[in-house]
Amino acid sequence: MKRFIITITALICLLMLSGCAKESGTEVPGSSSSPVPDPLAYVDEANIKDGRHPREEGWKNPFDTRFIDTPLAEVHVENGGGSDSDLLSLAGTVVSDIRTISSFTGEEPRKIAVYAVNNLLRDRALPLDDHLFCTAADIESGAYREALIGACFDLPEVWKQVGLAELIFGEPDESGLNEYYSDEAHALTASCAAVYFIPEIAGEDALSAARQTAAGVAAFILDTGGFDALKAAQSTAEALPAWAEKLGFDAPVLPEGNAETAAMTAYIDRIPSRLCVMKIGNITMTVKKGAFAQTADELYTFACRFFVGADIVLRQIGEEAPFLSDIANEHFRAPFTINLLDDPTQSGLSTTWGDTIDLRYESSVWHELVHWLLWKGDDDTSTMWLQESAAEHFSYNAKSLAKRFPEDRDGDRAYYMNAELSDEARSFYLQALDLYYGEREKDTSIPSDIVDYRMLSRATAICTLLLEYDPAEAIASSSLADARGRKAAEKATDPNALTYPEAALLLDYLFDNYGPETVMRGYWDNTPLNGICGMEYPELYQDFIASLREEYGEFFSDPEQ
Repeated sequence: MKRFIITITALICLLMLSGCAKESGTEVPGSSSSPVPDPLAYVDEANIKDGRHPREEGWKNPFDTRFIDTPLAEVHVENGGGSDSDLLSLAGTVVSDIRTISSFTGEEPRKIAVYAVNNLLRDRALPLDDHLFCTAADIESGAYREALIGACFDLPEVWKQVGLAELIFGEPDESGLNEYYSDEAHALTASCAAVYFIPEIAGEDALSAARQTAAGVAAFILDTGGFDALKAAQSTAEALPAWAEKLGFDAPVLPEGNAETAAMTAYIDRIPSRLCVMKIGNITMTVKKGAFAQTADELYTFACRFFVGADIVLRQIGEEAPFLSDIANEHFRAPFTINLLDDPTQSGLSTTWGDTIDLRYESSVWHELVHWLLWKGDDDTSTMWLQESAAEHFSYNAKSLAKRFPEDRDGDRAYYMNAELSDEARSFYLQALDLYYGEREKDTSIPSDIVDYRMLSRATAICTLLLEYDPAEAIASSSLADARGRKAAEKATDPNALTYPEAALLLDYLFDNYGPETVMRGYWDNTPLNGICGMEYPELYQDFIASLREEYGEFFSDPEQ
């Protein structure tokens, strides 16, 4: 009886709305005789049809539906998810919400499809181009409205979806933002990156500030430039200075890379060990609980730095090995995944498997990225040293410039002087530091107040090769073969016996003598080493060591060293 009463009541209301629509219908553009029907007139049982959602990227499970087609939206309910009266009610809510959104913006939304599914694999409604997935409860509560706005106007940036939803359906309040942003520790919240809209990650204060910031910035852009300006805006960074000035405080400064991360989406899925998933265009970043980034600030900062470093890597590959530039850029635009895994002391090193990077240290992300950018689809163990040295070489500048640390020569020396090390190990580290800082004075390619990772690696490699000592405490003391779970012979006979810094130093030697284009083309074409430099590896190694002794022998023969 209850279901019957709901159905009759819904029909009476809809018939009344339909009658009103007939009296006040607007004209179809280009026609003087055909009024545009009120969308609610289509929301009745006679228009309920059988449908099916096909398999698609982003939602791979097909399912059968019952749906109502209106001029503004198709509203589908997955079979088993409710009665016809439930569908009528949901469709009415969707059409009403779209009309409210259109009335506020003054813009005509595109027609979309809304799928009310029985189960979502994440914690929020999902917009995919011109349609979205949500639950019936999301529609009833209004939680789907942000995704609805994104689908209606093709707004992939979450901050725009949230900002408009707050303006249209909420009660925006900027009054507390002046005090909130007076604390510099809160600056990154002003990015309104998607991670700041996840309560479990952002926390209550940051979540509230991000929502009000998104609303305030969206309103400011609408007031000063209109809806087209809002659509064109990338990140909030563009409007922050003028918006903050209007409110009477200094604008928070966002890091480089904020434009690339503006279209980030983030959600919590059903995998218990996973903190969240971030998607930025073609790149998926999964974050395990216990990974090096856990808070909203850490996740956002990592994402920004990743893109800054990726740009450095791509430019360097294009400059030094132009024939690889198109290949590297094609791989960067293709779908790939970065998994931020947990405690590296428990799980080993970062690795790359085709289009999947398992990352345990933030600083190794660009090394692993190079593996993906230059991936050939094979795993030639004989050139393992060349694969790894290329990944080191093309990632050093990114590591230096994207993840910057100031240098402290006195502090570094004091650390090793006081550390519990053997006399031999202490001597090694101090000589490596002195060599590093001495070489830094000759090379100004990296700013003097930033650690030059390439030069630091070179200093370490030169010391291990000429002193013939590998400190047991250093990760660099493991050969490439050891790190990859394979066996190697001696450094003089097998390049896979080199450590990462040593292999990168040998690659520098090859680049200097034969040119990076020649060496990398040989690598790409699987040309044997003697085809690149005209000699077998043992002879090359002896020449390489001889050149190091000639250049750095005096440094190690100085008794004060």
